[in-house]
Amino acid sequence: MNAFPPARRLTARNVLAALGWWSVVVPVTALGLWLAAGFPASEPWWPDRTVLAWAAGQRNGPLDTGLAAITWAGSLYLLGPLAGLVLVSLLWRGRGCDGLLLALGLGGAALLSNFLKAFIDRDRPAIYEPLIALPADGAFPSGHAIQAAAFALALFLLARRRGWRRLPWLATALVLMVGAVGLSRVYLQVHYPTDVIAGLVLGVGWVLGLEQLAPGLGLGPAPEGQSREVTLTVRSGTREG
Repeated sequence: MNAFPPARRLTARNVLAALGWWSVVVPVTALGLWLAAGFPASEPWWPDRTVLAWAAGQRNGPLDTGLAAITWAGSLYLLGPLAGLVLVSLLWRGRGCDGLLLALGLGGAALLSNFLKAFIDRDRPAIYEPLIALPADGAFPSGHAIQAAAFALALFLLARRRGWRRLPWLATALVLMVGAVGLSRVYLQVHYPTDVIAGLVLGVGWVLGLEQLAPGLGLGPAPEGQSREVTLTVRSGTREG
């Protein structure tokens, strides 16, 4: 007797939870529009100005070099190929659906960042000399921050699904990585602190929303209760045969 797992389906609770996480886009966008309209680059909001001044005061050769290198950990030039390698590895092991959470998490975060940058169009900082070339797009939100946060959280969720024993170590490493990327964007004077915070919030919210929809979209394993039900059915059918 053959047994097939029950069909996965979205519940209203899952959808509402996902929409709740994704709703963070609304206040974050409103904040970005307010900052872009009320505080031009020549007179930024005082918390942004204070933190940028502190960052400029910490400049030294090793920090300049180190943070200029660390900032690449939030770039699609690095995260894109890395996510591709993870996806290929999962496909090879027959777990491609798990990898889709990582792909959609990073890809969706990058698209959201690009859309909001063009829509809000906040100027880049122009108080202190930047340590790297200023990107041509808008400042809000930080693309590196949103991409790093989305990638790190999606990777953590995948590891947690598989019960990875070193999960606390992975979580610590990912938090440090994301924090270092965010710090680097401010230290290098290419983003305001509010740009970075907005990127982190959006990256986390986007992936947590996807995670709520994962069972219905086939982005993860079936709930534990369903798996047990299928196992019991198989065993029952074997005995009857």
